[in-house]
Amino acid sequence: MRNTLQEQYNLIKEGKGNKNFFIKTALRQFPNLITPTLGFDAITTILKQKQIISENIGGVVTKGVEQD
Repeated sequence: MRNTLQEQYNLIKEGKGNKNFFIKTALRQFPNLITPTLGFDAITTILKQKQIISENIGGVVTKGVEQD
């Protein structure tokens, strides 16, 4: 499982991801921002404030078809 933090966060929001794996990855990538004592919510708040991850999930833009 080799995803970016954003992809892992999106999976967690969908109910498919692993919070512990996300936390370990975030600790490994950003030891200057995150301490091992922080929980998932605190870590996601810090990463959002630093604009490393974002809350919004980019969707697919579809073009509507007009009917007569």
